[in-house]
Amino acid sequence: MMTEHSDELSEGIRRALEEDIRSGDVTTNVIVPAGAILLGRIVAKQNGVIAGLGIAKRVFLSLNRDITFTSQVDEGTSVEKAQLVAQVYGSARALLTGELALDGGSLAEWDYDLETDEISPGRGWAGFLGRER
Repeated sequence: MMTEHSDELSEGIRRALEEDIRSGDVTTNVIVPAGAILLGRIVAKQNGVIAGLGIAKRVFLSLNRDITFTSQVDEGTSVEKAQLVAQVYGSARALLTGELALDGGSLAEWDYDLETDEISPGRGWAGFLGRER
């Protein structure tokens, strides 16, 4: 378990969430009812070796202490694309906000065209806005 730098890790997670989420995940908070419960699945996006499950768990728990995080594999385990890695259960708002933060902000990606000096929504936002990319 992560004990050696536990306080530093907690502080890093707090700062990252504060920077990424700021006053909350506004879209989730508007669309998802406050008491909604969700079962989420974390699956491997590609073949690889699992690392960072403990951090993922801490991110979810920092958003809501009642989240249940169940790893299906151990750190360092080789996984195949689409393999179940973990399940999370609890507040839908917390799970969706945590997913947004952990996904590296794919909805926050924007493309900048050097030739035209134009900024356009990346794939995440384009889909969210109903635009095809």
